[in-house]
Amino acid sequence: MNSVYTYCCFNQLDHNLTGAKLFKFSHVLHHLRPQKNLGDSDENVDQLAKQQPILQNCPLFVTWHKNNHLRGCIGTFTSQPLSIALHKYSLISAMEDPRFPPIRRSEISELSVDVSLLYEFEIIYKMLDETDESSKSNSIKDIYNWEIGKHGIEIKFLNPLHPNRKCSATFLPSVAIEQEWDKTTTFKYLFAKGLGTDDIEDKRVREIMDNKEDYLIKVIRYESMKSSLSYLEYCKLNDDME
Repeated sequence: MNSVYTYCCFNQLDHNLTGAKLFKFSHVLHHLRPQKNLGDSDENVDQLAKQQPILQNCPLFVTWHKNNHLRGCIGTFTSQPLSIALHKYSLISAMEDPRFPPIRRSEISELSVDVSLLYEFEIIYKMLDETDESSKSNSIKDIYNWEIGKHGIEIKFLNPLHPNRKCSATFLPSVAIEQEWDKTTTFKYLFAKGLGTDDIEDKRVREIMDNKEDYLIKVIRYESMKSSLSYLEYCKLNDDME
């Protein structure tokens, strides 16, 4: 995937932390993804988007790493224009991930960023509704119908201690393979994440794992296109932007 997306994220964070010049999405698109007879006007960006639908509206996640360690990751499953979403979630993931303090100016040279564009969403498990006869015949039951390294997983489930409270969590396709988890372990960490804990031995996690059909509402698998950029690579691309 092209460096347009990752450059936009780094540029937005750099602007926010250091006051660096902020380039419009159309300007970045023109300079880093040149197209014959296309300028950098909004109209021409729309033309390019029609040629490449992934540029129009897409769910995405922005992930920051510092020296190869996770520093922030937030995104959205709602399709949004990438020209807006990239700038928005580059800052939200850097500044508002509740697991980490906001990224500081002094850290920027140690960062790298990943942008994951999400597609091919498919429900592989859905809780059976005992009051709906049609749902019984159309129930989807295989929570393990996904491939490690290929699919990301999104889950929605009920909190065992608060049955009326719904929880959710997701891992991008790269997470399970990077952590060397099997599918069962991945689900344990998903439930723990949704419950706001890192402890997969938490009694609530064990309760859900032992009684999945009582708590698990939905499991969705999806695929992603991922692009990465280091700070050094970002600096080199800056020379092409002026």
